[in-house]
Formats: sequence, C-alpha cells, structure tokens
Amino acid sequence: MSPANAKVSTKKTGRKRAHSPEKTDSDKQTKKRVKGVESNNAAVGGESDGQVEPHAVPADVVGAAAPTDRPQAPEATDEAEAPKFIGTFDLYGMDLPFLNSVYLPKGSSTVNPEALYKTILTYQAKSDRTAQLILPDSGPGSGKLDSGVFCDPMEDMPFDIVARNIKEVPKLSFKSVFGRPDAQHGAWQGVGVTASLVIEDGGCGIASSSGSISMHPMWRKVEKNGDILELFEGTLTFRVKYSSMYSRRGHGSGQNETIDFWAVRGRK
Repeated sequence: MSPANAKVSTKKTGRKRAHSPEKTDSDKQTKKRVKGVESNNAAVGGESDGQVEPHAVPADVVGAAAPTDRPQAPEATDEAEAPKFIGTFDLYGMDLPFLNSVYLPKGSSTVNPEALYKTILTYQAKSDRTAQLILPDSGPGSGKLDSGVFCDPMEDMPFDIVARNIKEVPKLSFKSVFGRPDAQHGAWQGVGVTASLVIEDGGCGIASSSGSISMHPMWRKVEKNGDILELFEGTLTFRVKYSSMYSRRGHGSGQNETIDFWAVRGRK
C-alpha cells in the first residue's frame, strides 16, 4: 500500500500523529480514528509509532516531479509581494512522514521547501490531502473547512465546518518544529490569516463545537516562465462535544484535535 493510501488516526489530545489503522473497542471510547481526506474520501497518511523528530536536509535534495497542472496563484510582480488569502488551499499534516522526510531528512542541515512543494503536488494531483480550506474571494464573508479528520461518528462523513471571523493579522506566533527556510532559500515573510471554526447546523448528536485556524506564508519562488510557487504553514485546532445520544452509543465524549500543516493553493 502506498503512503498516500494509508490510513491516518489522531490522538484525543496533543498534536495530530500518524498511527496504525487498526481499531479496538477501547479506541472508540478514547480516540477517533479517521481518514485523511481526498475527493472520494480515501485516506492520506503514513504510519508512525511516536513523535516525528525533525532532521536536517541537504540543499540538493530533489523532490518528486510536479504535475504539469500547477496550483494557480494570483499574479505577482516580485518575490516580496504580500500573500493573498483568497480561494482554496489544500492542507497537509506535518506529521506525515513522506512529507517531513523530504523537507527535513536525516543527516544534513538545511530544509528544502522546493522539494516539499513538488512532493505535495504529486499528492494534490490525486486529490489526496489532510484538509481543504476555502476562503472568500473578496470582501467579508465565511469560508469552509473540509476534512475527514473531523467526521460525524454516526454518518462517517466529514462535519460541515464553517470558517468565520476571517481576518488578516500582522504576525502569527506559530512556529513549526521542522523550522522555516532562511532568506537564501526563499523564505517568504508576510501577514497571516486567522479564522474561527464551528460546525454549521450541528444536529442532535453535537452538543457544541469550536476551533480556530491560522496560516502564514513560508516560501515563494517565481520560475523563469512566470509560474509562481507558494508554500504556507499553519495550525488548526478543533473541538467537538457529543450529545448524550452519541455518547450512549459508544462514540465517547467528542473530539479534540490539533493539526500543524503545510498548505498549497488549490488546483483550478
């Protein structure tokens, strides 16, 4: 089974990690094992039995070849242009070993954002992703977060999560354990974006829900042919409290997950 088709599970507390896909009766009470999202609800992920440790990466690491159909970014004039937080973003969990090992493999000292970007595109081409964030194209409004990490346990379908109170912020406090590229390797500085998250029309099985997402630019490159490559990083937290109806049926008290992620613009 390829890494892109392996199942992802999440712990009840702490950062999201990849684990073995098997379920037990105990798991149903203490944690929610879920699939990474793709367009047909197949899973994305890899297996890991513990904390993923960052390693340094050689500057000459070469990522997988990117598909011809690249994500479309707004037109830009130079590498210092401010990020535009509009449209669709595909999110990929930093705990996925087939991504963080490309960005920061063992045995060297430099992260490789371009290799990470190209590797992500190979999964994006197959509609494999951890989550998808959709932001309004203009003006105030609400967005949407779609992720199989947050599923209704009775329906086995992703919750309808709405992103509200969307706003740009001068700076975010988020810092990835895998580090950021420096100025010599395409570091991209700029404003970030934040939003609150809530289940729309939660239904009788959901007592309450709340969460937040934040994201800022990480790396940017303008190719000779004018193509713009952009990488973002961020974190999201989401909490769901089940009603007694779900609890009595063995689904536990709810979900509480935090996911650090890399993101690229969605394909058009």
